[in-house]
Amino acid sequence: MCCIECRNLIHQLIEPNPELRIPINEIETNLWITNNGKCPFVPYVAPVKNRAMRNQVCNIVSRYVCDCIEYDVVRLDLMMNVRS
Repeated sequence: MCCIECRNLIHQLIEPNPELRIPINEIETNLWITNNGKCPFVPYVAPVKNRAMRNQVCNIVSRYVCDCIEYDVVRLDLMMNVRS
């Protein structure tokens, strides 16, 4: 079952009359969307179209992810050795 805030937002979104329908800037600041203001809405950003820039970003992100995974594996290994 939906909470009251979610239900109200859905009703505002499906309002048939465009003049009465909730504007997008109000959707982005809606209390249900932002968890009562605790989690600000992050608007969609289109992916980078420049291939060189896209590849550079992908390389940076994959290095970061690999570093995080490696760190977790080492940490897990250390924890397992301590328990043995």
